[in-house]
Amino acid sequence: MNIGLHVLRAQNRVLSLVQPDTAVKKAGEMFFTPRKHAEKDWELQAEAVGRRMTLKNGASVIVWGEGTPILLMHGWEGRATQMSGFINPLASKGYQLIAIDAPAHGKSAGSQSNPMRFVESMFLAEQAFGPFYAVVGHSMGGGCALYSVAEGLQTEKVVSIAGPASFQRVSRRFANFIGLMDTVADKFIQHVEQVVGIPFDDIDLVSRVPELAHPTLLVHDNEDEEIPFKDAQSIANAMSNAYLYNTVGLGHRKIMRSSLVTDTVSNFIAFSNDRFLVEAI
Repeated sequence: MNIGLHVLRAQNRVLSLVQPDTAVKKAGEMFFTPRKHAEKDWELQAEAVGRRMTLKNGASVIVWGEGTPILLMHGWEGRATQMSGFINPLASKGYQLIAIDAPAHGKSAGSQSNPMRFVESMFLAEQAFGPFYAVVGHSMGGGCALYSVAEGLQTEKVVSIAGPASFQRVSRRFANFIGLMDTVADKFIQHVEQVVGIPFDDIDLVSRVPELAHPTLLVHDNEDEEIPFKDAQSIANAMSNAYLYNTVGLGHRKIMRSSLVTDTVSNFIAFSNDRFLVEAI
């Protein structure tokens, strides 16, 4: 554990004891405020070959290619250009890629966000570019992709890469990670639910995905330390038309830079289900 995290957790344990309401408020500010990281050279290259547009809620999108539209949704603290590994394998097959910068991420305005802001942006993208042949999301974006389709987003296929099964458990893992005591963590989760504005039970993916008949690909690494592999397993077990493709040694973020993963996802989108099972995995 690095020194900064050790100090943060110690501070939160003390604050949980002496000022629990303040601890919840500070944790909420941290939880809903995504950090922004410097762009990589490969992201700048992807930016240069795309064109930018803005959705009705101020979210920025980058568009690559022409043809049948596919929606791409990054994860928490990510950005649209991190989905650019799909440019070559999909744009070359005649697909147009629409990648969203979620509110408060990338080039989009705002300082705070939450899963429902991701979902809102996905539906606005559908109005502007859809219907989409496929929806692909990573991490938070993967969970939001499944939820959006359950809520009526039109598409033929769904892909969730390293996505969560439960947004409530995401909140609980964050509370534990920053050192909140259990009783304060419970209050923090209630606070998150209030800010998001939808009961956690209503957005629990394991209870929502059985209604999806869409062919769905779940990609997850066995060694993912941010979203456990069992999340993908629980979603797959709840669905009748899901394929679970597990990787080893890529973790939560490197999985998006693996050509094996981008090619597998692209083949799932481009091939019929039978051909995908025979040739793509």
